[in-house]
Amino acid sequence: TQTPSERAYPPQMLLDCAHKWTARMHSPLPKAMEVYPHPQDAFQQALALAGEHDLILVTGSFYLVGSMKPFL
Repeated sequence: TQTPSERAYPPQMLLDCAHKWTARMHSPLPKAMEVYPHPQDAFQQALALAGEHDLILVTGSFYLVGSMKPFL
């Protein structure tokens, strides 16, 4: 996802980097790796996929975490 910051990388660009990195490491991408343009959409999808005892971890910049506070 993309943080609400003018310095944020587009999420598709980060996914492309992940593809290149895993190819060099001869490691497959996790099946659940998806791109969401808005943090709240990514969080809603994580909630939909999480089980009752699963943990959802929001990491990144303070901008991202701050933008997620209303949804937590």
